[in-house]
Amino acid sequence: MKLCSIGLSLLAATVVSLSGYSQGGSDSLTMAELVPQQAVKLSPLHLINFYPTIQMSFEQKVASHVTMQVEGGYVLNYNNDLDGDYFNKRGGKAKLEGRYYFFGRTDKQKMYYVAGEVYYNFVNFNRNATQRECFDIECEHEFIRTITGKMAYREKGFTIKAGLFKYFGKFFFDLSSGWTIRAVNYQELTNVLPADEEWQIWEIPNEEDRVVPGPYVGGRLGYRIR
Repeated sequence: MKLCSIGLSLLAATVVSLSGYSQGGSDSLTMAELVPQQAVKLSPLHLINFYPTIQMSFEQKVASHVTMQVEGGYVLNYNNDLDGDYFNKRGGKAKLEGRYYFFGRTDKQKMYYVAGEVYYNFVNFNRNATQRECFDIECEHEFIRTITGKMAYREKGFTIKAGLFKYFGKFFFDLSSGWTIRAVNYQELTNVLPADEEWQIWEIPNEEDRVVPGPYVGGRLGYRIR
């Protein structure tokens, strides 16, 4: 929760800074020019994900109000779980989005859009688990053993979302929300970890294989190339 608050604060501070930077910016764009020909973006909120990534995207205009966006993320190996049981994280995240801008305000330098997105997350990591064992046959003397196994996390899904695109000179922020259908799979690669107990709602991550709907919220900071 503390990391989440820090991340949101940094995002808000950056947006305010961009707003100040743009006070002496260029002339207002016409409606036809509001849709970027090309743009690059950074998604800072991915840094506070359980599997944190440096997430970058590139948006390309393909028609008057239509763009395509590709996005990739490199998984960072730092521990953000309370017990430190998840470590040596490695992998990536990929997204492909089609977007339609349907309304703009040239005087406010902003647009609204709807989009569809497919994504795939592929992450491997090591996980510690403990199990109770015995020194003797009668198990009168017990001890706790820590076991390390290798895990694979895979997730694919489809997202429908609506968003706001707001300019500050050449810079902009891109905010969106919607709903996602997620197909999540966890697999142990080493077959040494003890059988998992039933997942509890307060445990993160949830390693149950599942296909579920869920809410989506995204925020990106970007720069218009042309």
